[in-house]
Amino acid sequence: MQNLKTYLTQKNSNGRTKFIDLRLNPPFLTRTWGLNGGKAQSTKHTYNTISQGKANELTPEQAAKEDYHRIIAQKCKEGYVVKRSDSHDIQKS
Repeated sequence: MQNLKTYLTQKNSNGRTKFIDLRLNPPFLTRTWGLNGGKAQSTKHTYNTISQGKANELTPEQAAKEDYHRIIAQKCKEGYVVKRSDSHDIQKS
């Protein structure tokens, strides 16, 4: 599975630009967020077990990729705009 990167931005109420940088390197998903030119925070989630259930048996790599796409879709609903993406199935604006 390939590594994917997506960078999203949004203007906040003070006119500053917030960003979220998602990097998928299965089975790891790294999320960095903060203000452009300001402090940033980062988390790294490791998917290491197979999801259980008849309808939802996913390998750690599949679960990481689905979570990556879910986060991007949610942030776009919240008003973030995709600035850069290595993924061909994510709409850039």
